[in-house]
Amino acid sequence: MIPKPARLAWYVFAGLCLTGALLLPWRVHLPGYFPVLDLHRWLGWATVLLGPLALAWHLVRTASRGWLAALAIVLGGLAAIPVVGALDFPHPAGFVERQAEVVQALFDDLSGGLSLLDAIRDRVENRHLGGDRVGLNFDDLLGSLVLIALLGLSALLTFVGIATRARERSASRWSGTALTLLTAWALASGAVLHLQAREYIFGALTLHSVAGTGTVALLLLHVFIRRVADRRWWRGALMGVGAAWMAGSAALWWVHYEAEHFAGFRPDDVLDVFDTARTAGNAEERRWAADEASDWPTLPAEHMDGSLSCGEGGCHFQITEEWAGSPHRFSADNALYRAAVGELVAAKGAETAVFCANCHDPVRALSGAVLTDYADGAPPPGSEGVNCIVCHGMVEVEYDEDGSPPSNGRYTVAADRPYPGEGETQRKRIRLDPRRHRQAMVTNAITLTSIPCSVCHRVEIGPDLGAPHEQVLQHPRLISDDLYGGVDLGCGTCHLPQDEAATYTHRMAGIDVDLPAYATADSPDDRVRLARNAEAARDFAGLRPRVPLADPAWPLPVPPPSTLEGIHRSAASSVIDLQITPEWQGDQLRVGLRTLNMSIGHQFPSGPFDLQDVWLELRLVDAEGRVLAHQGDLDAAGAVLGDPLRLGGRELRADGSPVPRHRIWEVVEVADLRVLESGLRRDAVLLDVPADAPRPLELQARWLFRRANPEFTRWAMDGDILPAWELASARAGVE
Repeated sequence: MIPKPARLAWYVFAGLCLTGALLLPWRVHLPGYFPVLDLHRWLGWATVLLGPLALAWHLVRTASRGWLAALAIVLGGLAAIPVVGALDFPHPAGFVERQAEVVQALFDDLSGGLSLLDAIRDRVENRHLGGDRVGLNFDDLLGSLVLIALLGLSALLTFVGIATRARERSASRWSGTALTLLTAWALASGAVLHLQAREYIFGALTLHSVAGTGTVALLLLHVFIRRVADRRWWRGALMGVGAAWMAGSAALWWVHYEAEHFAGFRPDDVLDVFDTARTAGNAEERRWAADEASDWPTLPAEHMDGSLSCGEGGCHFQITEEWAGSPHRFSADNALYRAAVGELVAAKGAETAVFCANCHDPVRALSGAVLTDYADGAPPPGSEGVNCIVCHGMVEVEYDEDGSPPSNGRYTVAADRPYPGEGETQRKRIRLDPRRHRQAMVTNAITLTSIPCSVCHRVEIGPDLGAPHEQVLQHPRLISDDLYGGVDLGCGTCHLPQDEAATYTHRMAGIDVDLPAYATADSPDDRVRLARNAEAARDFAGLRPRVPLADPAWPLPVPPPSTLEGIHRSAASSVIDLQITPEWQGDQLRVGLRTLNMSIGHQFPSGPFDLQDVWLELRLVDAEGRVLAHQGDLDAAGAVLGDPLRLGGRELRADGSPVPRHRIWEVVEVADLRVLESGLRRDAVLLDVPADAPRPLELQARWLFRRANPEFTRWAMDGDILPAWELASARAGVE
């Protein structure tokens, strides 16, 4: 007669197997999936608690010697924890270090007088702005400790079977040992899934599925093997069937998860199960998309929005915090864009705003909301800009007929339906079973290249927008083949690098150091995020605040060399290096300029040329401190004095005047194009010097940068202007 606790354990185990089998063909969007998954999880925990009692009773009843079973539980259960960790984390050593930080932080809290409960709460809730990753891993550590304790209890209870010494059949002993081992691995991996529930759980998920399927096979084998132990061929047949079952299930699950979760690229046939939306790339398509009766492919905004919630619940906290203060996040919610697109709508109508929204406001563009939201000019605040779905869901781009790189935001996005539920319920369900979520968001053959960058950062205009002819106004053409000896680094190497934990940083650092000044952000959290990313952008580009050359504080200390992988910078410069060589030509001083591209993988500047300011400030001072020549200084209103050497170009209208207010549809010519390519750029400037100027002279030079010129920002930002930054500087004495 089976005792009631043991009988209950068998019932629980049977329910665990049944619910697990039901979940195999089910998918997250089918009704009832998550209630069954919840039941399966709690039956698993009940098995962890009741299983040792049932196993101890079974060993005593069958007069098992128990040593092998006890050893299997101890080694199998404890080994499952680090093995699962190794499968899930690209750098197990980093994981161990972070867990050690958790323990140290917990100890510090207790030493500081906090109660154990308060210390635990402090660790778990350490997810606010300014918090680090330590608090996010406390539940992982706690789960591991609980699991070790439960498996240790299993081992102790198993030693009850050691008291009996009756011999048992070899086949039964080995099948029971294997069953115990595999069950321990199934429970351990299931516990990791329940407790960890982070982005790195797919190794544990594969192990859990294989071990769970194999446990059922071994259980059937173990139940029947003693009855046929005397018949060798029956025994061999059963063992063969069991082994084939285990091997087949392992192969099936490995192929399944390898295709869905471990592959570096999303299989193309997966797109058949997702809905797609496409941006309108020309005037004809914009008219088609604006027709409510047309079949232009769009998606509901709720299928693509919500990236700000990705950091809630501890899944992608760091990545979300980085992106939430980035220029991608505020690509539409900023004063410069809103002013420029309002000018376009006033001149050309709301339909043409799709041209801008494709890249700056993609969710509205892909959901067909531009015509309505841009009817009065700039759309209402609240856009997520270029969010997670846009980059990770981009599956196709449209190339020009001449084969030139994609441009103007012509692409297709595939997006999945949201998980059932709302708010925390929805996030909880994504954490419980993130397979479908990851399948929809995993990188694909486009995401891993520079194509998604080019499709928006390359801007081409023509008659489609009202311009007189086709021409490219912005193109960060990659030159890394030349700069790095034939190695094409791609955009992500610099702008989306990996940190020490092999996580891609999502600050999208570039030259948007002044984003906090013109971003439309009212919440304190957004202001903090913007400030952090602005600091990262300043460090990334090696920018220094502009200090007047007459100020004794100039020159400022140079930034340290970058530590980002793939970025190679001089210890005496930022992303560019400036050297000056003065020599006399009669009464004139010829200043030779050598500007070296240190780490920019594309031409600089790359546009928009009508907004960006990059110019050379040059100052010559005699031995008595008198200024003999000064080009490129700023007046009180922020305007550049004189006619200094510049980088970039001039976008001109038909009458030869510069294009005002970013009215790019009026551009007929880009004149005086002067950019920094790979390697060295040589320029020269002639200065008139009075013959009686006391020697020695001092020559001071620097490249200055401003995100947008004062004329535009005063109009777009209610009278404000953006500061100038120093890119590189040099000084030399002249005899």
